[in-house]
Amino acid sequence: MINKKYFIGIIVILLVFGMTVIGCGGDNNELTKNITIINIPDKYNGLIMEVEVYSLINEEFFVYGNRLVSSNTVTVELFYESGIPWKGSGNYILFLEFYNNNGLNPDFYENFIFTNGIPFISEEDFFINPVFYNITSSNTISFNLFKLIEY
Repeated sequence: MINKKYFIGIIVILLVFGMTVIGCGGDNNELTKNITIINIPDKYNGLIMEVEVYSLINEEFFVYGNRLVSSNTVTVELFYESGIPWKGSGNYILFLEFYNNNGLNPDFYENFIFTNGIPFISEEDFFINPVFYNITSSNTISFNLFKLIEY
């Protein structure tokens, strides 16, 4: 019986120590990455803006987020396709898509790419010498650093 009490005591001490070292969690949203786009032209107010984060390493879009543009600005939380909040950082290619909320067939759609204000000839040329945006904990980008992609 003494051995059982001793064993249970050790387990309780280890549990308390583990919770102290590791912590018991917290607000998972405090590390979720947001991107705020400012100085958006008036014609995009009332439209949905989607941010797409493209990785050259994986050669795919892997993080998304969208919100309604209001007062020439929008803040978008970034999520994996699975819906899990993205908490990463690093250098990525950013795309913006603006569309209306008409379901699967929007009658307005424009696509922009982050160029940091540098002009480019075409989307294909851009991938030869890409311009990356360094996603950190605070990400506010002026719309004029994106260029319209003409199809």
